[in-house]
Amino acid sequence: MKKGLLGIFGRKGGRRLRVLATTAGSVPARHKGAYIIHVAEELGAELLVLHVIEDESRWQDGDWALSLYDVKGAEINVRTLLRIGKAPQVISQVAEEEEVDVITLGLSEDNKAPLKVINELSRLTTTPILLVPTLEDF
Repeated sequence: MKKGLLGIFGRKGGRRLRVLATTAGSVPARHKGAYIIHVAEELGAELLVLHVIEDESRWQDGDWALSLYDVKGAEINVRTLLRIGKAPQVISQVAEEEEVDVITLGLSEDNKAPLKVINELSRLTTTPILLVPTLEDF
């Protein structure tokens, strides 16, 4: 598995694979977070978790969403970022700034994609986008 995924996404300059995980802070995000951390550990990847809010009044929600990725005993370092703006633009900007190799977006509880975000993000970035389904049992 490791070799296959690394072959798909590659590494820049011999550095570790970098995964940008976006979170909306929902209850299913807790399961997605644990799964994404597990995958990053398996790959020996760096994990950057991003939560985007549209204005400062939602700051507390963002802190809570990012706390889902505060996993004790994780075998990798997990960095978190809270940014203000429109999700597709901010995700694209952070992906470029951090030179990430893959962006993960979680699907909703009915496993439907947030199409508006995906469509806009796919126009703004060349970074591969990985959709993560709801994982209640992970």
